[in-house]
Amino acid sequence: MGVLRSEEAATAGERLERRGWRGGADAGSLVVQPQEPPVSHVSPSHSARATDHAVRRYAERVLELDLGGEEVPDHVALARARAQGVKCTWVRRRLAELGGIVLAAGMRDGRVVAPLEGMTVRVAGGSVVTVVTPPLRTAGRRGRAPTRQAA
Repeated sequence: MGVLRSEEAATAGERLERRGWRGGADAGSLVVQPQEPPVSHVSPSHSARATDHAVRRYAERVLELDLGGEEVPDHVALARARAQGVKCTWVRRRLAELGGIVLAAGMRDGRVVAPLEGMTVRVAGGSVVTVVTPPLRTAGRRGRAPTRQAA
């Protein structure tokens, strides 16, 4: 793992920029700087705890990074993500903020769809436990699921 070669950094950098990250190749390695998250309408007192597993899934599924597969423990995967330039504290803060939406609604379990990042955040027991992509489907404009067209 470690530092990405310039070819890998270029393609990884393009994927990260599509997801709202600023980055670029610096002497053949990837330097990643996250943009500030959109302003949340939830007060800071409503913040969920983001688990290591959720941060890992964000890096793997949203940023599309290869962290070594399922056999690698979460703490090792996070070290690999940091080595690739991911700001794990920023990701953890963003996930905690999104999970706070569930807590602000008075619930301890639920899901939050984040369309800007193309993901769904799952909250269980007041903690963000995983990230799912693509986001789960939401109801149609009138509160109903979209109708299917006959083939």
